[in-house]
Amino acid sequence: MKRELRQGERTADGTAAAMIKALPAYYPALDGLRAFSVFFVIFEHVTSNKTVLAHFHGWLGVDIFFVLSGFLITGLLFREERLNGSVDMAGFYIRRAFRILPLYWLILAAYVTMLQPEQQGLKWGQMKAALPYFLTFNNDIPLILMPDKVGTIFGLSWTLGIEEKFYFFWPLICFVLLSAFRKRLFAGWTVYGITLLLAVVSVKMARAYSGLVVGAILSMFFSGNAIILLRNVTQLIKPAVMLILVVLGFALVDYNPNNVFIFSWIIALLVASLLLSPSWLSRFLERPLFVWLGKRSYAMYLIQGFGIGFVEFFVKPRSAFSEVVIAMLTLAVTALGASVLHIFIEEPARRFGKRLVAYRNEQRSSLSEARVPVAD
Repeated sequence: MKRELRQGERTADGTAAAMIKALPAYYPALDGLRAFSVFFVIFEHVTSNKTVLAHFHGWLGVDIFFVLSGFLITGLLFREERLNGSVDMAGFYIRRAFRILPLYWLILAAYVTMLQPEQQGLKWGQMKAALPYFLTFNNDIPLILMPDKVGTIFGLSWTLGIEEKFYFFWPLICFVLLSAFRKRLFAGWTVYGITLLLAVVSVKMARAYSGLVVGAILSMFFSGNAIILLRNVTQLIKPAVMLILVVLGFALVDYNPNNVFIFSWIIALLVASLLLSPSWLSRFLERPLFVWLGKRSYAMYLIQGFGIGFVEFFVKPRSAFSEVVIAMLTLAVTALGASVLHIFIEEPARRFGKRLVAYRNEQRSSLSEARVPVAD
């Protein structure tokens, strides 16, 4: 009996290992999902509470981003560990820095430049109070815990402050302090429980960190035997049913904003469905336009305030219809602006970061070889 059980375990391990090995390094459907997420956020920022559109909570686009970020970053580290036997943490941080910081600091500089002290007295004072936090990626602290002092200038950056903390601490916990998969999974659930407790201080912080951890836990499922169970579950859920679940998630949040924690798990199930059980829904999200927008979503997220201001200069939000028009025009304007930034800032900085890590690894390899004693 024990021998049969072990054989069964080995078979399951082999199947899971084959599935994990077959996972691609890039998922275009997730870029498509990013495109819709950034549109939801833009839509949230142009709609008012006076129309029926107020029942559609576009801010949930941010929560989709959180789940995707936790999933992709953790998956990236697991993939590096499988390929190389370990994770180069310094290399990871260097790549993240050049992926995030150059564009972020450029847009922050644009906001500071826009607020001329002699014309924007109050807003300039608020920016000066918040700037030390913005420069150190502690954006979430003033914008969540003391908004009266710093206003809402560059307010959308609170999500970046939270993500950067997650990018720093989570890899240390999961890939430096721990090595056994079960301990990592246990740590994931423990951290998730702690993030829920943050709701005592701020529901906003709790939903953000918990969404990131939900994505990380999903990535762990993709890296172990649970991937088989995930595939079987997602194969039972038809894509139309999955869409209904997502719509239900939006409805639950409209009923009670605290249901955002349930919404994060629905998005995790959606991600698993898109990747493990491809269907017309995943093919729809993989359309070139959506993927193109998704690749520029970071820049679009950062500059949407400028885009909204530009569009509303010409089109005033007077009705639900005009708000939809403004959102669509803003999407187009920010996409064009983000494309320029993507070509001239984002991609060159990202490639430079990769080259820097490659050069560092070459230097370390050369130094290691030079230290190998030569036999007589």
